Amino acid sequence: MVLDVTDIAGGADGGYALTRAGRVYAWGGNLKGELGTGTAAAEVRPPAIVPGVSGLVSIATVNGAAVAVTRDGRLWSWGSNEQGGLGRGTQADVSEPGQPTPAPMAGITDAVEIKAGTFGRHFIVRRRNGTLIGWGNSDWGQLGAGVAGDFQLKPTPIKLADVDAYWLGGNFSFARSKDGAVWFWGEQTAARGLLDTRGNQRVPARVPPAKLLP
Repeated sequence: MVLDVTDIAGGADGGYALTRAGRVYAWGGNLKGELGTGTAAAEVRPPAIVPGVSGLVSIATVNGAAVAVTRDGRLWSWGSNEQGGLGRGTQADVSEPGQPTPAPMAGITDAVEIKAGTFGRHFIVRRRNGTLIGWGNSDWGQLGAGVAGDFQLKPTPIKLADVDAYWLGGNFSFARSKDGAVWFWGEQTAARGLLDTRGNQRVPARVPPAKLLP
């Protein structure tokens, strides 16, 4: 039995439970090493602690990739890299094995929390200074760094300051800055009625306050 769970992250083939003690339990499919046990196998597994990672405060998963944030602001990733979800500058072919052992991601030491899009297959991290940084699939501009129709394989900053909350949808993202402003980027249909522009939004666009009121 998994006790003292503070957060849950799930996908099509399995899930993760973050505990108050900073450990993470994983269960489900392990074909690409999603369970972080150091091995990959087709068998479905019951909940077990992911070895080698501790002091965790946030976790997210999408398309078989898992990424966790530690209390000291570092990132660890494991699992499938078919959508560039491991954030290491590479993208794996569907026939290639995943990364079954959690490994630290270089270059980020001030992470606070991580979230993942669902169908959008992207990760975005909020940093201590209130900025965002993301990687993964950016077919619709959902990473907010000016890229659309391609993958963003390395964590790239989003030009938006003072973020205190953010949400990731299918192919789009929203954020709220400390001044109360709401920002949108990604697939245009998700912002229908909110923005006057057409086409996918590749960088954050402020939603007019009048659009947020009844």
